[in-house]
Amino acid sequence: MVDSPVTVNKLSWRDLLPCLVIFRALPASLTLPVLALSLFAVVATPIGWIVAESLLVSETSELAGDAAFQAVAELNRSPWKAAYPREAADDSLLTILGHQLRGVELVFNTAVRSIEGIFSLETGVRRFLYFLGGGMWTLLIWAFFGCAITRTALMRFTRDESIGIDDAFAYASEKMLSCIGGIAIPLLGVFGMAIPIAALGFIMTSNLGAAIGGLLWVVVLCLSLTMTFILLGLMFAWPLIISAISCEGQDSFDGMSRAFAYVFQRPLHYLIYALIAVAFSGVCWLVASALIGGTIQTAHWAASWGMNSFDSTRAEKLSDPAEINLAQTLPLAEKADEVEDVTRNETRGGRKIGIARPDTDSDLISENTDSQSQTNALSQPASLAFGKRMMRFWNNFARTLGAAFLYGLFWCLSAAVYLLLRKDLDATEMDEIYLAEDRRSYELPPLKDDASGVPQVDENAELPAQVEPHEPPTEDRKDET
Repeated sequence: MVDSPVTVNKLSWRDLLPCLVIFRALPASLTLPVLALSLFAVVATPIGWIVAESLLVSETSELAGDAAFQAVAELNRSPWKAAYPREAADDSLLTILGHQLRGVELVFNTAVRSIEGIFSLETGVRRFLYFLGGGMWTLLIWAFFGCAITRTALMRFTRDESIGIDDAFAYASEKMLSCIGGIAIPLLGVFGMAIPIAALGFIMTSNLGAAIGGLLWVVVLCLSLTMTFILLGLMFAWPLIISAISCEGQDSFDGMSRAFAYVFQRPLHYLIYALIAVAFSGVCWLVASALIGGTIQTAHWAASWGMNSFDSTRAEKLSDPAEINLAQTLPLAEKADEVEDVTRNETRGGRKIGIARPDTDSDLISENTDSQSQTNALSQPASLAFGKRMMRFWNNFARTLGAAFLYGLFWCLSAAVYLLLRKDLDATEMDEIYLAEDRRSYELPPLKDDASGVPQVDENAELPAQVEPHEPPTEDRKDET
């Protein structure tokens, strides 16, 4: 007997190559709900840093002359500068592409930098409070909007459904405290272990205390090793914590335990997925940043035709070439390398004054040139100054939209990587997601038989109680069912 041939009509690439879900992050990040949520978060994040800077940094503060701190503060007070690192001096193709193909790494560095400042060795009350306040504000903003964005992306990845901004807001409002707790619990544990070490450090201010501290230093190292493991896990797990809570709908401890388990039990899988995500996002961001920069450049180029009709310098008066070409600021590590003698002190009249070399193109101006530019700005007509400010505003708004796209892409990729790690470790299908049951708003009312035996609506009976949403079944309950 001859077997009949089998014809394959459709091939499920989702089942054959699950990692392809990473590439679905791009269309998800371009949807209106994700872009709107990312834009709200990108605009709101600098507000907390600006307030912290205005309260803690003054002209007489020790932080005012710290060039490294000012570099970080400049990035924190802008909604878009951290997403546009300045191009390298080397204009070779490989260098330019390597500098631009960074993608979600820029978002990751921005988030880590806000927490990293708290653990700076250059301790100081003002510096610590600045990073603590700004970091808490950043955590609050992105715990809410990150949860909303990942929920939107997960619904597309698992059920091919789109949810609106209102549904994303409702879910994020319900789970925001869980997201904050999932990230804050490891940090509180680290601070709790740091308290006895700080107490020992206080004792070590005396010579006898230094001897005691030396004897107990092995205990300090053991505590520090535990703290390092927690911080290392948190550094890579914090996007997965929010994605886990968005997907599973459970509490802080569950999201934190899941994320840490995926990081430490599947590090190679996580590394592979992260490399794919970084490479893919780098290509996406290279195209998006080139599109935004080309749009601004083309707008000024086309407008210069008319502006220079009667005055050949009119375009230069209305637009700054450095601002058009986006002379961006560098991240903290690169900026610290470029600044010569960041905290160089010179003694003038017996008093030390902190002097830092300016580092951005807009600051590479001598005092005479700066005063001259201020004089020119004061001599400009109010309408001309207003026009320049509005052009700069809309240019920066376009760059902010680009930064919002990059942040949205980051969270969509985080959701995709979470689904892959969950499948590898827990063997959970890619289409499983927590869904709260809808309340039963429409049910048949109670019935009763009349005298002839015909069912009728019992108008005196109470309507059935509405069914409340319940938590998803645990692993034990799944086994029982």
